[in-house]
Amino acid sequence: MAYTTFQAKLQIAAQAIFSQADANGIEQSLSGGVNKSYKASFEGGAGAGKANVYATKKGALSADTPIEIDMAGGFTDREGNAVTFAKIKALVIANTSDKLDTPTDCVIVVAPASSSGWGTGPFGLAGSQEIKAGYFYAVGGADANGYSVVADTGDKLEIDPGSLDGQYEMIVIGESA
Repeated sequence: MAYTTFQAKLQIAAQAIFSQADANGIEQSLSGGVNKSYKASFEGGAGAGKANVYATKKGALSADTPIEIDMAGGFTDREGNAVTFAKIKALVIANTSDKLDTPTDCVIVVAPASSSGWGTGPFGLAGSQEIKAGYFYAVGGADANGYSVVADTGDKLEIDPGSLDGQYEMIVIGESA
């Protein structure tokens, strides 16, 4: 099914409000709180501020068994059609191991795979990111370039659960090939 419009947004917000009891024990708000938001918004198409594909993925992780995610062609859309990313503009990876029937403290390590690793992604060719249970990693921007994905030679991301069972969820927004 072809869509007539496409809109997507990745937004991260932080808010902290401070208060203190006055001499009568009444809470009073203090100035200096934090209220900050960052977002990347996309309309349908290709280029700056544009994207045309969105996909999610989630899965179980078995202890001591890393998995590889094909960032070019390892996703399906909401109708089950294959999605092929050429550029990734927003990426969220959540460690949802704390939501298992038997929650674990699994720490997942996300990095380019050793073969055909996604070296043009946010981790570079040799970087990695540890994500504790209940935490997430997010990166996004609305420039024209995004993070390129090179099918078959530079498109694999590895998720390693270490010695515990775990699970993950991913959200990807980008441009198709």
